[in-house]
Amino acid sequence: MKKILFLFLLISTSGFTQNNLNGLWKIDEIIGLYSTDEYNLSPAKEDESLQGQMYGNSVTFNPNGTFKSRYSAWCGNDCFPHSKGTFKNIDETHIRLKLDVLEITGDCPYSIDSTHHDLGIFLIKKTENGYRLIKSDFTTSDKQQEKYSEMLTDLSIINMDDSFYKEVRLPPNTREKKDVEILATGLKNISGFEPEKAKLLYTKYQSHQKRFVFEYKNRLLLALYNPGPSQFILYDIEKKSDL
Repeated sequence: MKKILFLFLLISTSGFTQNNLNGLWKIDEIIGLYSTDEYNLSPAKEDESLQGQMYGNSVTFNPNGTFKSRYSAWCGNDCFPHSKGTFKNIDETHIRLKLDVLEITGDCPYSIDSTHHDLGIFLIKKTENGYRLIKSDFTTSDKQQEKYSEMLTDLSIINMDDSFYKEVRLPPNTREKKDVEILATGLKNISGFEPEKAKLLYTKYQSHQKRFVFEYKNRLLLALYNPGPSQFILYDIEKKSDL
């Protein structure tokens, strides 16, 4: 009986250690900088010239339950956001993130109001190169959230010929708006849409783009906002243009 109990505990704890986030990781966005439903972690290679730091976005999860997320670059003429907070394992596959400090230094046209904020619970999803943290509120199925995440990841390889899409240019100051406002602004500029009938379901930041899954008239649609050229693209993977 003791051997069976020991084996059960060993299996349980091994499942937990597979999701051990402790250490330094590359991350697609600084934790807490934007309102997002997803963070992607990949192994980090420390740069000796930075004495244990690295270029780009990174996050360090410490064994004491705290994290530090920051952006580093070789040039000082840039914006340097960094955040600090705490994390807590809810169970073997879920983690709660809380933000304590968020600041931006350097040459920046904007500032950040630093406040304590509960970022919520995230599903820890193992990937080929690391982990994906997917927002989970325990009222929406994690499987559904994973589906939204994959839809936006695959957006990069969608063939325009196989999808109904429209592209418009938005005002440059759109990038400073909240995600819901960006989506509404984009839809407002596309003929035939009623922005107030759109329901934002999932947001993902990838390759400096904001990507959205939203519901419109009982259908799932995808959208991409590229802040650089202030480009907004609407996708309908069902290839239906009767909106």
